[in-house]
Amino acid sequence: MEVQAAQLAQQKSTSSEVKQFAAQVEKDHKSANDELQRIASAKGLTLPTSMNQDGLAQMKELNNLTGRAFDRVYTSKAAIQHHQKSIALYERIARESNDAEIRAFAEKTLPTLREHLKMAQAMSTSGDRSSTSSRSGSDVSPSSSSPGSSDFVSGSTSGSSTDSSTSSSDQTSTSPGEPSSSSDTKNPPSPSQSSSQEPPTSVDGRPTAPGGAAK
Repeated sequence: MEVQAAQLAQQKSTSSEVKQFAAQVEKDHKSANDELQRIASAKGLTLPTSMNQDGLAQMKELNNLTGRAFDRVYTSKAAIQHHQKSIALYERIARESNDAEIRAFAEKTLPTLREHLKMAQAMSTSGDRSSTSSRSGSDVSPSSSSPGSSDFVSGSTSGSSTDSSTSSSDQTSTSPGEPSSSSDTKNPPSPSQSSSQEPPTSVDGRPTAPGGAAK
């Protein structure tokens, strides 16, 4: 879901900061998805391509929002919550997978997911500060206030993610339903069951290359 949400953010967000973040997420997640697809193909596995109901519901929610409301929900859910969940999933895969190639993929992807989460949290904090400043300015008397208040990047909190992104699970698909703690087999665990015979996939049914987004 993260790739689709990032593409939507680049179209709908009114914040240059949110758009830049979304563009970076789309680029990094597509790259990870391509690598995961290559690994799965080499092992004769087929990655899921559809989003579950939670993911579809969240995409519908984002589609119905505009302006600052869109930025807040995108930052909170797609950016922070999804990345938090993806990070937890990939950390478990890196510890527990019996497949050396899958473990290596998870370990390689984790730094990118953590950087996305750090960026999303900073973006959310920036939005909160600007929002507080705007409200304070509106309480000042006309004689002492500035001509107008500037716009701010909203995006309060996560999403992860991973996840983003640090709040309760909304199943952004990697929207994630909490992954189980059981060990996997030689094939990578899925987000909802680490003992699955398939490579890691997002809870919404998409591959969990970073954050569980599918191509």
